[in-house]
Amino acid sequence: MKVIPIYNFYKHKYGQELLVDVIDVDKMKADIKQTPVYITTFYSIILFTEGEEDIAINGNQVKVKPGVVVCSRPGEI
Repeated sequence: MKVIPIYNFYKHKYGQELLVDVIDVDKMKADIKQTPVYITTFYSIILFTEGEEDIAINGNQVKVKPGVVVCSRPGEI
């Protein structure tokens, strides 16, 4: 069985408790290219600003392009 990496949300990443964070997906690209299937422990909202890509969340595949917003819940693959 293949191991699926888990991305965790760190509530104390900057010291005090954090309830929301903003991350540039470009910083995650190397990890995502290595292991494109992953799970998160947090809600995510991704706004696509350039390019086109085929993505899938829980097996539902869609082509995304600039202006598309994708949301996911904790535990989705």
